[in-house]
Amino acid sequence: MFLRFLFLSLCLFFIVSCQHSVVQSEYGMKSIIEENAKPKMLGEQFQFTEGPLWLPKQEMWIFSDIPGNKIYQYHPEKGFAIFRDPSNFTNGHALDLEGNLISAQHNRTVTRTKPDGSVEVIADKYNGKKLNSPNDLAVSKKGEIYFTDPHYGLIGYGPVKAEEEQPVRGIYRLRKDGTVELLCGDLKIPNGVAFSPKESTLYVTNAEDGNIYCFDVQVDGTLDNLRLFAKQPVREGKNPVGDGIRVDKSGNVYAAFSGGIAIYNVDGKLLGEIALPESATNLAWGGKDYKTLFITAQNKVYAIDTRIGG
Repeated sequence: MFLRFLFLSLCLFFIVSCQHSVVQSEYGMKSIIEENAKPKMLGEQFQFTEGPLWLPKQEMWIFSDIPGNKIYQYHPEKGFAIFRDPSNFTNGHALDLEGNLISAQHNRTVTRTKPDGSVEVIADKYNGKKLNSPNDLAVSKKGEIYFTDPHYGLIGYGPVKAEEEQPVRGIYRLRKDGTVELLCGDLKIPNGVAFSPKESTLYVTNAEDGNIYCFDVQVDGTLDNLRLFAKQPVREGKNPVGDGIRVDKSGNVYAAFSGGIAIYNVDGKLLGEIALPESATNLAWGGKDYKTLFITAQNKVYAIDTRIGG
């Protein structure tokens, strides 16, 4: 009886350990994350977490709780606190070149938070019609804002349900003169978005099939040559997940998938996974050296140290 109990205990320990671990592929990723590193859960008291971002001046992360209609902050020493309430169902965040907070909101707007704390709408329409539901965004080195516009805020994840006014769920560019430009409408549900280090490539996840696609970024900032970058793994019994995405300084691509975070090299080969018991939603680097990876995953947030950083 004791041996049977011991065997079952060891099996349970193995399962739990694998749910919070770094899994290497045949290509390996020891240069990216230490072999025995494990993500640390920082909190699980939320509803649905998204949009993590490091604020260097305050030395803290912020992240969205979309159905909770709040933005939280997390300081490594002080813990959690409310950053903004209500948040207008904010999802993704980024900093512009001046350090202002840019937010994609499920109330059909993209906003900028000014230094005095006031919030202004910088995009809410294209061709005279309302945007669907700005989801995630990336700021180029030229200061232009690229954002995805799926439909989530219109089907119950925003202030009110509504019909889509745009004919496509697009990838847009907000130019410095305030003009909103549709760059691509070919992905069914574009979600996460990130540039390669030299901004020659733009990566976009597609929530319809869970996979990662990429474009060539032209000299004028437009997008060309849409193609599949990587087909993401899917955990048994779960649906495909194509959500938040980030790229490290070496060009490796990190993407949320149904089992945590999948990591790919520049050729789209799977290097390994940061395994979690639930699907991840988004991720961002932070800390003084920008090597701590902060991960949002359903009702939880995690952190893990990396070797390259973003």
